[in-house]
Amino acid sequence: MQNFATYFAELPEGQAEQEVTRLKSVVGQHPNSGHTAEDIETMFKLMHGLHATRNVAEAAKVFDELKYVIDAFRAESEDVVAGLEYFFEWSTMALQLTPESMKEFVSLPLYREMLEAFDNGPEKMRYRGVQSRAQLLRHYNYWLGQGGNEELLADEDKEFVQTSIAEYDDTWDAAYEIAEADEDYVIIVKLFRNASQYYLQTQQPNDAIACLKDALEEIPKTPDYHPSDSAELLMQIGQLFMAFKKWDIAIRYFNQALEIYHEGGEELEMLAFQAEGWIEEANKKKG
Repeated sequence: MQNFATYFAELPEGQAEQEVTRLKSVVGQHPNSGHTAEDIETMFKLMHGLHATRNVAEAAKVFDELKYVIDAFRAESEDVVAGLEYFFEWSTMALQLTPESMKEFVSLPLYREMLEAFDNGPEKMRYRGVQSRAQLLRHYNYWLGQGGNEELLADEDKEFVQTSIAEYDDTWDAAYEIAEADEDYVIIVKLFRNASQYYLQTQQPNDAIACLKDALEEIPKTPDYHPSDSAELLMQIGQLFMAFKKWDIAIRYFNQALEIYHEGGEELEMLAFQAEGWIEEANKKKG
């Protein structure tokens, strides 16, 4: 599905409002009356457009209606993978929008629904279960860091969180084997990048860097590969080394990315400028 947030961010303000008006006419007064993939993507696009044009209340209404439409699509459509992808997109946004409570981990029911859906769905979707577990760990750590009280959780809820996180490595291995057999290098790269985030959460920076290096090796095999994809990973590796005060190593990776950006000419000019900024910052820190 298209990145609609980026789409509207790049539109001039007047055009964004015109597009929202057009989308409203397409969705109509009863947006949950249609359950096709086109209906769902139109509603996602409208929701992002309303948010981009600061119509927050209307965006929230469309967001709530989307869940009913997606559930209906999953119940009616034979395209199980598409239904789960829409559910993942909606769930990711729901996790960001749900207000936190220090007395309970309010997003727990959604995490249960996500893991049940992805673990029991088509094998191709196993990687979404992996991503959901990493998100659960990150979210749970954030909740605890903000003052959430683990002792107030029911024993079964604590067990669900602990078990789900403990399953990360095994579910990652299973998802990787499936993607490798399918030669799906897009998912393979996603898995390595996700593992890098997971290992940072679990205080294993060497493993996090190793996973980004693995992603760097695999990303040229993806169908829509562009050299800037490699440069982006090189920048991320450099930034990780920066975080651990390995200035010279960070600069080396930034320079590798910068070389790719320079080769891209004007198209990658801004990215080259950003890489130069990181190199300058690393040299300052180095002293």
